[in-house]
Amino acid sequence: MITGSKKEILDLLKRSGILSIDDVTDHMGLAKTTLREHFLQLERDGYIERKYERSGPGQPACSIN
Repeated sequence: MITGSKKEILDLLKRSGILSIDDVTDHMGLAKTTLREHFLQLERDGYIERKYERSGPGQPACSIN
């Protein structure tokens, strides 16, 4: 069973659909590194799917759905 921050992330995704890491950071107030670790665990467990989008130079953006 998922609890705590990971459950809050899943609830937020259910309400909002696709979100970026920045969107979730703004809403939850957690560090990006903490959220990335949560996202990795949720993805490994099959709860979410990440999608990377390139929008110019630099690191690709990551959205979660």
